[in-house]
Amino acid sequence: MLNVLFLASIVFLPVTVVFFYGYGNQAAVWQVFATTQVVTSATLLLMWVVARVDHLLDSEVPPEYLSYTTARLFVIPIGTLLSIGIAFYNVWVAEGIFLFFYVLGWSLRSLYYRRHRGSGYLEGTTRICSITDNMTAVAITFLIAAITGTLLSNIHQPFATALGAVLGELPVYCFSLLIVGFYWLSHHRIYMVIRRHNMMLIWLNFAFLLCIELQPPFNTLHATYPKSQLTTILYASNQAVTGLMLLVIWLYAARGHRLIDKSIDGSQIISIALRVLLPPMIFILSIAIILFRNDLAIYFWLLVIVLEVIDLVYRRVRRGSHKEVRAEADV
Repeated sequence: MLNVLFLASIVFLPVTVVFFYGYGNQAAVWQVFATTQVVTSATLLLMWVVARVDHLLDSEVPPEYLSYTTARLFVIPIGTLLSIGIAFYNVWVAEGIFLFFYVLGWSLRSLYYRRHRGSGYLEGTTRICSITDNMTAVAITFLIAAITGTLLSNIHQPFATALGAVLGELPVYCFSLLIVGFYWLSHHRIYMVIRRHNMMLIWLNFAFLLCIELQPPFNTLHATYPKSQLTTILYASNQAVTGLMLLVIWLYAARGHRLIDKSIDGSQIISIALRVLLPPMIFILSIAIILFRNDLAIYFWLLVIVLEVIDLVYRRVRRGSHKEVRAEADV
């Protein structure tokens, strides 16, 4: 039940953000936002308390970790409540107090891991992969927004006109869909090798997800203004940054075998890095082409799809040859 309440408060967060866009930095707007944060943080605290009281936590969790976590979860709602009251007098001070207590809460966490180096590494990446899968699915769903908007704007036009407008935007949509799919596939391959995680990996993954979630608006811009050099550069830049974030994740995880198996040798690490680097490099190089011939960029981008298909075919052939070798060995 507490988890449902926590998720409901998280889902409500975009509504409060819209209030900021619509009404600016007013005291009442901040208080609505802060109230949702109180519900979220207080619910999280209650979940933690229930887990401790009912002995639902791992018995091997160090007592000091329990104390630090309790303090951190307690500090954030207290600071948020203070900010609600202070907002009646000065909204800027209220926001500053909110940020101060939020940073204080995270500092307590950092303090624990500084005192217990090595304890920040946790086995498994299931939750990271799960949220990545979900947010990628959301991004793919919203890619269709450009086509939906075009259809709605032409709803009073003859059917042939509306259909022509929709068909005109399909290439950009299909290309973006494939690129997001390829990035998800690369993410999947990387996390098949990564065995552990820490907070830095989580934040890097969130940065990657931010780039993924920016795909729909940049796709809409490019589909709406296909002849604009600026929108094409922005689209290519977003694709490049997305791929580079994936590369950063891999390099961070692989450095010194920080989060990957010791059995992975250097050549495999370099091979994966080069494979991840290829798509963003194509988009970076395409910016030079865009500066001269905007309409040729998409043909250059098709290299990403061609190379990905070649890689998939190569992997399939290699797996087949390995199976044949095993079969012969068994005989």
